[in-house]
Amino acid sequence: MPDDLSFDKAVFSEPLANVVHGVERTEIKAGDTVGILGLGPIGLMFARLAKLKGAKVYAAARNPLKLQKALDFALVDGVIDLKNCDDICQAFKNTANAPQGLDVMIECIGLPQMWETAFSCVRKGGTVHFFGGCKGGEKVSFDTAKMHYGDVRILSVFHYTPKYFRQSLSLIASGQIDVEQLITATIGLDEVEFALKEHIKGDAIKFLVKPWA
Repeated sequence: MPDDLSFDKAVFSEPLANVVHGVERTEIKAGDTVGILGLGPIGLMFARLAKLKGAKVYAAARNPLKLQKALDFALVDGVIDLKNCDDICQAFKNTANAPQGLDVMIECIGLPQMWETAFSCVRKGGTVHFFGGCKGGEKVSFDTAKMHYGDVRILSVFHYTPKYFRQSLSLIASGQIDVEQLITATIGLDEVEFALKEHIKGDAIKFLVKPWA
């Protein structure tokens, strides 16, 4: 850990390492149109890393705080408010100006219906990454003709290795990922209940807990 890197920033190395692993396995490249479905901290970091790869990134969520953070932190090319959206796939295609579908869709919510939606949004030859984990035993359904004849690549990446952890730490230390923008507030242990309530209300991204604060 570099001497000039604060623990406040370095603590993000673990969640970001998962995303670094996911982006590498997804093989996002410059010029790709990438859709991010779900904008918790993981979705926001996916969006930011995809932008660093040179992709055109479009993000969708229901929470106005997170939609704004996608613009300010991830620097996405467009956002979609799911509260005002009847057809998610069509909204992605319209926003990205990609009538045939997006090159890459990354699902960061972890709901079966959102997995199915993400699959429907990609073009022939596209890639769908199911990063959000669903509950055990849940099932999804896909159009087998689209998957087979459309040559759609499906993957789901979990966890990371020391290689990705080192890359994550480097991205934070270099300032390429300004993780401090994801910290809603710094709290002590006595404020954890308050933090949980703020998350439930949708008024937070991440709280930094310092037991000695």
